[in-house]
Amino acid sequence: KMVCTTPYSCELERGMIDAVCQKFKSKEIAFVIVEHADKLPCRRKGADSCTYLVSWINSVGNNSRFEKSVVVRSRYMIV
Repeated sequence: KMVCTTPYSCELERGMIDAVCQKFKSKEIAFVIVEHADKLPCRRKGADSCTYLVSWINSVGNNSRFEKSVVVRSRYMIV
C-alpha cells in the first residue's frame, strides 16, 4: 500500500509508480499491478492523499501473488 501526497493527478501518479516498479522489478517477477484504492481517501474526492495497492506476480514455479505492505507518506519516495 502506498499513500501519496504529490500534487499530480491520480492517473499520472499511478503511471509513475507502475513505471518505477516495472523498471526495477527482479527477474523472478512476471507482472507488477498498481491499483488505485477507490474505497480509501482520494484527492479527487477532496482528500489530501491517494492510496495505491502494489502487487507483484511471481513467475518462478507457483505464480503466487504477493503484496508489499509498506505505507509511504512522502511526496516523491517510492518504497
